[in-house]
Amino acid sequence: MKKIIFLFLFSSSLFAQIDRIEPPFWYANMQNPEVQIVFYGKNIAENEVAVSNNVIINNIRKTENPNYLFVTINTKNVAAQELTFSFSKNSLNRLVNFILCIFSFVNE
Repeated sequence: MKKIIFLFLFSSSLFAQIDRIEPPFWYANMQNPEVQIVFYGKNIAENEVAVSNNVIINNIRKTENPNYLFVTINTKNVAAQELTFSFSKNSLNRLVNFILCIFSFVNE
């Protein structure tokens, strides 16, 4: 039983932990289609990152602080929807949702 608990604790510490995402959402069809998303979590920069729905990742920037990961995506021709970011390390995956909202300007 002790071995199972130890294995669980060890494997969960390797799992991507994401404490904050900035911005928490973005708008589809903006004039500048690129958006840089900051993911914050313990050692998040040690993970490989991918995004769903054929959205293009233009850049992944890691800093000296391994708790930050900057991911720039291109939202050109991407409809408003929920995107899923996948963070993987050592065959473990963590999925995080990010929402592209509809931006509408109302002229009265």
